[in-house]
Amino acid sequence: MKSPSKSSRPSILLVLAAGTFGCHGGAEDAAQAAPHGASPTKEPAATVIPHEWEASLVRLAPDVQASLNVQVVPARAEAMQKAVRRPAIVVLRPDRRAAVAAPVTGSIEPSAAGFPALGDEIERDQVLFLVSPQLSVERDLLTGPQALDVDLKELDLRLRLEEANGLRETARTALVAADRELDRARALVEANIVGSRRLDDARTIRDLAAVDVETAERRVGQLEAEEARPTTSVDAAEPMEVRAPIAGRLDGLTVRPGQVVPAGQEVLAIVDDTHPWLMVQLYASEPSSVDLSADVAVYGGVASDEPSIGSATPLVTPSPLAPPVGMVSRLYRLDADGTPRAPGERLFVDLPTKAAQNATVIPWSSLIFDAHGGIWVYEEKGPHEFRRRAIRFLERNGDLAWVSEELGAGTPVVATGAYELFAIEFGGGGH
Repeated sequence: MKSPSKSSRPSILLVLAAGTFGCHGGAEDAAQAAPHGASPTKEPAATVIPHEWEASLVRLAPDVQASLNVQVVPARAEAMQKAVRRPAIVVLRPDRRAAVAAPVTGSIEPSAAGFPALGDEIERDQVLFLVSPQLSVERDLLTGPQALDVDLKELDLRLRLEEANGLRETARTALVAADRELDRARALVEANIVGSRRLDDARTIRDLAAVDVETAERRVGQLEAEEARPTTSVDAAEPMEVRAPIAGRLDGLTVRPGQVVPAGQEVLAIVDDTHPWLMVQLYASEPSSVDLSADVAVYGGVASDEPSIGSATPLVTPSPLAPPVGMVSRLYRLDADGTPRAPGERLFVDLPTKAAQNATVIPWSSLIFDAHGGIWVYEEKGPHEFRRRAIRFLERNGDLAWVSEELGAGTPVVATGAYELFAIEFGGGGH
């Protein structure tokens, strides 16, 4: 039999080289070498007995098995719920972004603390900038083209106000429907008809609807305030302070100090990225084979031994980004290790499959990987006797390994000490 590579247990190999463990035939040779009438040599510490078509049998003395801490556990049958690892992109929650607009037509000026810059950390109610409103003049003093321009601005304002009122009514209707669904979900959960996730999803939808209503109300208020003022202007009045509606990070800046902007124009945006979402993109055929209602483990890399950085809970909210052609996307609420996650950062999630596969579960420490790609375990064949056998590895699950059903449930396998047996079989001369 061709010997696999040497074990990574140098202490065992040194002991073997010193002759502590005997190979096959060691007992007979020792008996022949003993003087006539002397007591027979005691049983060797370890014996490797070759076999014609199977792996060699390793036999240990009881005290040697105890000193090597060779322990045996029975394999057990289990339905294996496999998982597929897919990339996920960190995205901002829509209700965690606030656009700050000019409340009146005027000139944008820095506050006493200066003008904010992209990436600045913003506190709630912090003064962001000043707006110097422009005063009006009499319409009769305007020339014909100026008066026409004023009329066009008034018409545009009325159209924008009408559109904003329509969006506000739509948002209010959606909020009423979300409130009803939240009440219904709460009642179903209290009656133990559905799980708590239904209530969490209803709360998320209701929160988003409330943000839409608040945004629409603010927009209508800005346009109504603009409508109440004359549309012509020539001079500046007392500057107005504009404060941050939420705490977060300055994400967008569209003007510079000294620039004149109309009322309602977005000046900057603030984002709160402390509780981001994950957008997972799947091939169009995959949703039918994976369980999209289950929580998923989140990883920082694609390697199979990558440690998990947290979990994510599925959401029913539509994705804010359109997936590529032939793909579908799903959103998850990220519950990670607290590390700040920037929008666009790539992570990975394990999506459980719907179909379970029958498999055998053994300790991960039972597996031996040789230099030729073989995967083995040691099966207990009798008291203190072990034989190596090949297995088909399926997947790792923490400290456990799923292997094929050829290794039947109840088969006694070595849980600790497998590499020590491997070293004895190949390092001690028992080929």
